[in-house]
Formats: sequence, C-alpha cells, structure tokens
Amino acid sequence: MAKAAKKAATKNKNPTPKKAAAKKAASKKAAAPKIVGAAAPSPVAAAVANIAPANAFNQNLAPAPVAFTPPAASMRQLDGVPFDLATDFAPDARKKFTGKDAQPGNRDPSKCKALLRFPANGDRPVAVFWSSKMAIDTDGPAAGPGRPNGKALDPASGQNDTSLHFANGGGLPAEIVPYIVLPQLKPGSNQTFNPEVAIGDIAIVIFKDKTAAAVCGDLGPFNKIGEASIRVHEGLQQQGCPDPCSRRDANGFCQRALNASVEQDVLYFVFPIRHSPRPI
Repeated sequence: MAKAAKKAATKNKNPTPKKAAAKKAASKKAAAPKIVGAAAPSPVAAAVANIAPANAFNQNLAPAPVAFTPPAASMRQLDGVPFDLATDFAPDARKKFTGKDAQPGNRDPSKCKALLRFPANGDRPVAVFWSSKMAIDTDGPAAGPGRPNGKALDPASGQNDTSLHFANGGGLPAEIVPYIVLPQLKPGSNQTFNPEVAIGDIAIVIFKDKTAAAVCGDLGPFNKIGEASIRVHEGLQQQGCPDPCSRRDANGFCQRALNASVEQDVLYFVFPIRHSPRPI
C-alpha cells in the first residue's frame, strides 16, 4: 500500500507533457505585466467606429492624399480618428469658402483648412469633417421670459428663428441649444451645401482639448463655413474661445453677443442620420 502511494506521488510530481505545457502557459499569463493607464479611444473615434468599424470602410474608394495636419492642441481628442482613410469632400463648396476669404476687406474669413468625408461600406459618408473658424450665431427665439431673442442679441445679423424646429414649431434658442450652422447650397436656398449633410444631423465640435455635442440646427451663407450657437461657445470656452457675450445681466444671462469669432482650428464632425429633417 505504501509503495502504491509513493508511486502515485511520484507520478503527480512528473505531469504529462500536455499538462506541463498548460501549467507553463498559465504561469506566463499570470506573470505578464499589467498595462496601466492605457488610453481609451476618443469620443470622436468611438463615434466613427460605432457607425463603421475600420474594416468596414469601402476599399473600392481609393483615398486621395489629404494634406491636413490636425492641431497639436486637439490631438488627445482625435486619438484613433482614421484621418488616413478620409477623402476630400464637396470641393466646389470649399472653393466658395476660400474665394470669399480672398475678397478684400473680409474681416471674418472661414479659414477652412480641410473639408473631408469618412466613407463607409457604400457611397454614403459615416462622417463629414471640416476645420475652420467658429463665429457666434444668436439666431432663434428668446430662451425664456424677459430674455432677448436672436435679433436683440445681435442687432446686425441676428434672426428670431432657425432652420430646425422643435415639435411645437418653435426655433432653437441660441443661448440654451447647442447647434451648428451649415452653409446653404446657394443664396436664398433652403438646402445645405451638400446633400450628404442635413439639418437635424448630429455633430461634435472640438476646440483645443474640449468637445461639445451639437445638432445641425441652422443654415447660413453659402460662401462661409464655421458658426455655432452661444451655447456651443460656452461649452468650449477657454483661452482663444472667449465668453460669447459682451454683456450679461445680474443672473448671468446673455444680453448682447460678442462681435468676434474663434479664428481657426475649430474641428467639426457631422454624423449624417440618413433621414429627412424632422422636428425634434
């Protein structure tokens, strides 16, 4: 009996080659160093990936070389965004923007450094991107009783309505709704500069290391790009993106919009929602 027990113990000390290999692998796995502080994908990269993973991009669309380098101050927010897969978008529209910039006396140029699309499996883009200035848009009704409407906030160019409406028919108050402006197709048109983007689409706006979510809520001049509501400016406020209001009341509500723009390097990502505009 003692000999049998001794033999069994010796057998357990010398496991089969298969068991030995499994034991070695488990030991190696346990000893593997932990990666601390691994960076998660940026919100924009996650949004692009959620709509169309990298392996779903249409390989039949040969991307043309894009001469665009994102600003260093925004690199953390752009980590993982596949700019190498982006292609030029709406070149005719961009020519209008650069043409307007070149006009003598233009004191608010668009400075559109890139206008790109991220293609998906098919011809529709999963995202449209541009880099430009960011002017202050005050359009829309008053944000509440006793508050100024768009025209009062900006007597020079403000309007009391927006292109996108709530279900009750009311426009978007610029003070409380984060929205961006899409250029018109042509003067007086109710169409956007390109049919791939529409009023009601969702957007992410980045300036330096801050981001703001927004909706495409208004139409603007056909030959300018880069404009967002007071609320977007407040969300991105920092050095280089000042308080969008030159005067506020005792409660902190905006009384008059600042006549200024963030000059350049504001990054806009628009995600087409692929349906006709409808009330929100």
